Amino acid sequence: MKRILLFLLVVCSSSYLNGQIIITGILDGTLSGAEPRAIEFYAIGTVNLNDYDLQRAANDSNFDFTIDLSGLGTFTDEFFYIIGSGDNSSFISAFGSNGDFSNIIDDNGGISGNGNDSWRIVLSGTSTVVDLFDVNGANVYEDSWVIRNNTSGPSDTYSSSDWTFGGNNVLDGFSASQIGAAVPFGTFTPVTSPSVGFDSATSSETETDATFNSTIPVTLSNYGGSQVDLSVAVTGGTADMTDYTLNTTSLTFTADGTQNISIDINPDAGFDDETIEITLTETTST
Repeated sequence: MKRILLFLLVVCSSSYLNGQIIITGILDGTLSGAEPRAIEFYAIGTVNLNDYDLQRAANDSNFDFTIDLSGLGTFTDEFFYIIGSGDNSSFISAFGSNGDFSNIIDDNGGISGNGNDSWRIVLSGTSTVVDLFDVNGANVYEDSWVIRNNTSGPSDTYSSSDWTFGGNNVLDGFSASQIGAAVPFGTFTPVTSPSVGFDSATSSETETDATFNSTIPVTLSNYGGSQVDLSVAVTGGTADMTDYTLNTTSLTFTADGTQNISIDINPDAGFDDETIEITLTETTST
């Protein structure tokens, strides 16, 4: 009897299983010239800033100032900082330049707000919100800092419970080194990125004189709270379409776990080993 060899592939297409950008901290500095002013971000997975804009609402919730982030870099599982124009030296004096603190982007004047400004990330050229910090004009981090709480966000809605506030004027009179010690930049811990895949890269079955069923397990781990929909398709191989019947064309996960793809192996008159290539593709995550 001949063998049927199943080759199993995964294609992930959406940001849920790939890159996400998140606002993780804001600093309103107290050195000369109110330096350094900075916004801390974290890239979950790989993030290309060509895909995003940063918007500011000065003293209210009217996001009418946009900073184009295109051409400013690609980051993977790391912090990066957009700082006020000319604030490089004061930022480095406070935090140094080792590790992720070397990921400094000068915004050319956009990070010039104060303790009652709101910020949001949107998809480039749109008003589609990716992550939001919105204090609606309330003065909550003047001469101070705010840090996102671990494993929260990103979110297109704002909740103060997702954030820790240093308290207004807490940095008054501080030196650069004291600011660096007081502001907990670089401490945010994101939710572990979810992953989905076949339990094995290949599987094989020996054809018999009668149709029989084979199951192929697929496992999602580190579920992040968003439904994950996967399409299942035969995308290649040497087997004829009459040699098998793919019974499962989609899978939906709403929690960590394992689900099975069902495929029937049909008998035929040939004796050569054949292959079937099955591909998972993420179609939506909500």
